[in-house]
Amino acid sequence: MFNYHFQEGPEKTLVIVMAGELDTLAAQPIQKEIELYKGKNYEKVLFEMSNLTYMASSGLRVIFYAQKNLGENVKIEIKGAKELVAKILQISGMSKYVTTVP
Repeated sequence: MFNYHFQEGPEKTLVIVMAGELDTLAAQPIQKEIELYKGKNYEKVLFEMSNLTYMASSGLRVIFYAQKNLGENVKIEIKGAKELVAKILQISGMSKYVTTVP
């Protein structure tokens, strides 16, 4: 089971809260919703992952998709990634391009 929602945070931040297992089927609607936020000049996209228990490679695609579609200079931040998800970010090399916070 996978749940997510978007909310606008302070200081030009888009927050994407995710819970459950992020697989290919779950990633598709997130990417479509990201498109609704194009052109809003966000400075940061915060992926809140403290309740995410699994992330397939399609989850990495969602992160890249957000950066590509919400602006070249948008900062991507990952918050609360559990050990398994953090390991996927590290092994994939994604941790070089995003900021992770507890």
